[in-house]
Amino acid sequence: MEDNLPPVMADADALATALINLLENAYKYSEEIKHIVLHVRAENGSVSFSVKDNGIGIAPRDRRRIFQPFHQLDQRLSRKGSGCGLGLSIVQFITTAHHGSVSVESQPGCGSTFTIALPAATSAATSRREAIA
Repeated sequence: MEDNLPPVMADADALATALINLLENAYKYSEEIKHIVLHVRAENGSVSFSVKDNGIGIAPRDRRRIFQPFHQLDQRLSRKGSGCGLGLSIVQFITTAHHGSVSVESQPGCGSTFTIALPAATSAATSRREAIA
């Protein structure tokens, strides 16, 4: 994690929910020996939260559908992990509500990296929030 990250204007509980959903998916779809990394960095006026795993990966044709509600790539895995296909749609909803974006980089058999990018707070917005708090 980088030192001196800029603040983001976000609902802390909602952001935690989005990150927990990504971490739970990384755990559920990773190999028996799990390697999951959460990385936070600042770039181009935003703060990015990335969750990388050593899981089963996602085929290119499936990547555009994974954020749709109730969409599951493999029913056998969802039954094993008791999912219902809402986690990634919730991540997208929360991210969009915060004027951010969510993306995925993945290849079958090579794991996945999901990244939430949120705009960094401007100093005026940060001052307003501090004034309210």
